[in-house]
Amino acid sequence: QYLDHLNLLASQGFVIISQASTQSGRDALDWILEENGKEGSMWYQKLDPDRVGRGGHSMGALQSFSESDDPRLKLAVLVCGGANGGSGAAKMSYPTIFLGGKGEGGTTNFKGDFAEVTGLSVFVTHSMTDHIYCARDNLGPWVAFMRWQFCGEEAKWKKEFMPGGTYCGGEWLDCMIKNF
Repeated sequence: QYLDHLNLLASQGFVIISQASTQSGRDALDWILEENGKEGSMWYQKLDPDRVGRGGHSMGALQSFSESDDPRLKLAVLVCGGANGGSGAAKMSYPTIFLGGKGEGGTTNFKGDFAEVTGLSVFVTHSMTDHIYCARDNLGPWVAFMRWQFCGEEAKWKKEFMPGGTYCGGEWLDCMIKNF
């Protein structure tokens, strides 16, 4: 169900590991970073271990909160799956984007999590989506945020999350930013 999302992210130069939301992201990260240092691996010296992010949709977002204290993490993308605080968001001192949908329950639960994040944080809500399509309908700000944070494209993308920017109007509501 997420193949088109993952292919789009990969087309932007990001390496994506997709797994069931009930599995540890630490194990996957351990594996790929080990491969980055292993001669003969297809990943040998091709990854930047200082640009590691994680995230997920629904239960994947909740799993991301539970492992938010991993010191290797530099970014989080959380899609329609909040806990309304108390589940690890306070440990997110790195850039984080919350992607939601109008009237969608996981988005409502993001409010407490957004309040707890201590790093740069953006919260946008797509006006016409539901829980299932929340990730697909928010691919624009998802890619823009990752390119801003990991690809040195601040001048191009930061303004799109500010009042009057692409992701603070039109299809997107509830645009909130903090710790800029």
